[in-house]
Amino acid sequence: MRNYFFIPAILLFFILIYPALPVDQSIEGKIKKGYYLSIFSNDNYIDWSSGYIAASAKVKIPRIIFNSDHPDYKKPGTALSISDARAVSREKARELAELKLMEMILSMNMDSEDTVRHKMQKDSSFRDRMGFLSSKFKIKSVKSNQGFVTIELAIPFTGSRGFYSVIIGNYYNTESIPAFPKSDIRHEISGIIIDLSEFENYKPVLEPRIFTDQGRLIYGPETLRPEIAVQRGMVSYHTDHDRAVADNRSGLKPYYLYASYVKNGNIYLDSEEVKRILSSSSGVRSFQMAKIVLILHR
Repeated sequence: MRNYFFIPAILLFFILIYPALPVDQSIEGKIKKGYYLSIFSNDNYIDWSSGYIAASAKVKIPRIIFNSDHPDYKKPGTALSISDARAVSREKARELAELKLMEMILSMNMDSEDTVRHKMQKDSSFRDRMGFLSSKFKIKSVKSNQGFVTIELAIPFTGSRGFYSVIIGNYYNTESIPAFPKSDIRHEISGIIIDLSEFENYKPVLEPRIFTDQGRLIYGPETLRPEIAVQRGMVSYHTDHDRAVADNRSGLKPYYLYASYVKNGNIYLDSEEVKRILSSSSGVRSFQMAKIVLILHR
């Protein structure tokens, strides 16, 4: 049986003893039009639109030496059979991919204040939950070619084996969405699209919070039921209007508005716009069901 606590234990050592490992996030773009990705290298990236994190590692297959008279027999970097060689290289590639995947995860912004790494440093309960994360990694692909084995691992944001199932804390669903009298909105609101594209420095966070421009919290982990976060995540991120409208969260009749301003990972909306949305029962339900789509700068 694999030891799923091995990789987190190594990472916790680096987290507590050393500063963050350097990660190149200078290339941020999209594979498909309108998708928002944070790309660390060619095969290591966070897809904020589709909702998953992927990393791969390539390892050379050991030389096969089965003759006991050979001077390199049973030395490091050798194997007795092709099956043993592939098994050893697959295991090593997986461990390297796990390290890359965890390093990306540690760099992700939790909210307006903390990265995942920083939250682990100061929150022991969160750190304990993160110890189980590598058991949720899935093998996306295994390839053997020209003497090398390449393994790609991934973890989705959502689902029982997703990232949100680990990060959710006891602060979820501790506050109510503000209530307003019935509004003049006559049509159903199927979802909410918030355009942040004018704010070039805004970067995705796992737990965004949305406020009125007067500072009243209307959406965040505190207002969301844990099971909804596990099932859907908190928001979707896109860089294109058409992609945002096509997102399942938006539905057929989304309410479209622009953010008044942003501050780190927090989003502030015009109070009158918020009042109109939240005085509609379908608008309230859009927030309750995490049917929120954010459009970011390309």
